[in-house]
Amino acid sequence: MEQIVSRALYAIAYRLPSPSGKWGLASPVLVPDGPHRSRSARFVRADHGHSIAMGAVVQRGGWVGVAPPRPFPSPAKPATAWAMALTVTDLACARGPAQVLANVSFSVNPGEALILRGPNGAGKTTLLRTLAGLTPPLAGTIATEDDSIAYAGHADGLKSQLTVTENLTFWAGVFGTHDLSRAITAFDLTALADRRAGELSAGQKRRLSLARLLVTDRPIWCLDEPTVSLDTENTARFASAVEAHLAGGGCAIIATHIDLGLPTARTLDISPFVAKGVSATDPFGDDLFEARP
Repeated sequence: MEQIVSRALYAIAYRLPSPSGKWGLASPVLVPDGPHRSRSARFVRADHGHSIAMGAVVQRGGWVGVAPPRPFPSPAKPATAWAMALTVTDLACARGPAQVLANVSFSVNPGEALILRGPNGAGKTTLLRTLAGLTPPLAGTIATEDDSIAYAGHADGLKSQLTVTENLTFWAGVFGTHDLSRAITAFDLTALADRRAGELSAGQKRRLSLARLLVTDRPIWCLDEPTVSLDTENTARFASAVEAHLAGGGCAIIATHIDLGLPTARTLDISPFVAKGVSATDPFGDDLFEARP
């Protein structure tokens, strides 16, 4: 691939360990980073596991307009990086040029889950993307520590040519972690460990996508309809993973229309925060936004 140009979404670019030095581009992913994270994409260059850089444009043979290189894999974060709260105050969110939400305020403490509810198009995806730093807020504050949020949207964010283990290994390297066993066990991926992601069913891809959360070591999970394509058994498996995350001091903000059976979860209906002049039942709203490449 000769050139990768930044879009509004984050993406991972990396070179496969092959004689051709081929570049590959993964799906939009869950890593907000840097003070201008809402304005440029984050790119990762994995040269045999030794270097990483960020930039808006990547060209074969060099980097254009990039920040200084950072070590790859990323260094592990200290244990004190856990048990973080998130507080949102008077937040206004936009979908493209149009304001969608206004005066959104809530807080989520360690060990808590907040379930976002509201009709299609009300702005749940927009809110989650704003929390994760993928869309700049119009007003208000989002108070939490840097590098504390892991975002999982509708896209699975997998490289189809890589196996289950290789996909998780790549993400573990990005986040500076090493243990894959917890992720593989939590989502029952042992029998699929050597299978390429492109050969998985939709439900198996979703399990692998969600398993990436367990190698991020991020305490705050922002999840957009995470149970799409999951059957009843694996929905329960996902709920168990969330419960374990909460028990360990993490927290989660989840947009979902189903009951996950989380006993301590609170619910926030975002309909009252829909900005004046915006239909809370817009059939195209967030669904159209999420479908962008």
